Amino acid sequence: MPPTTRAINGLQACRRSTDVCTYRANFHKFLARMGKTPLSSQEEMELLQPGWNMDEVVRSNAKVFLMHVSQLGDKNETRLNQFREDLRWFAGLDGEIRLESGKIVAEQVIQPEARRRMIDICSHKHDEVRQVLMKQARSASKWILRYFLSSPEVVVSSREHFVQLVRLWEFDPCDSDAFVKHNMTRW
Repeated sequence: MPPTTRAINGLQACRRSTDVCTYRANFHKFLARMGKTPLSSQEEMELLQPGWNMDEVVRSNAKVFLMHVSQLGDKNETRLNQFREDLRWFAGLDGEIRLESGKIVAEQVIQPEARRRMIDICSHKHDEVRQVLMKQARSASKWILRYFLSSPEVVVSSREHFVQLVRLWEFDPCDSDAFVKHNMTRW
């Protein structure tokens, strides 16, 4: 397997490749293209750099339901029920949305070939790529919490819990002391 540092690249390189690419982890840049925030302050623009292009913004009045993937398998039954109800309401569904507590129902079996390509991101040989991903995660967390969630067109379930989940992106999960300390003080 090639070194993970080959995955560190910008938008243009990612567009030409189907391989793993760090640019694709800039979730906030893809959300920003929806035009739900002012996109006018220097601070907001700095969180979207490098590679931000205002020409890719397509403004719409449509509402967006934003969720953290862990909300699908929340072990807190009250929050999970609230998530189901909020998603059902947002999607305009009459029937029940079934999610099992503490388990993501749509789990996929990891094929042996894919398992062989998996890495331990906390290994020191991946420090460089992890640093890039953590910088992106911190920018994404700040932008989502400061700007995207301020839009009346963005809907989340259990807002306080959602905010806690996104704040965790600011802490390196491989730095177990900082991650656990932050995690324990927020839950």
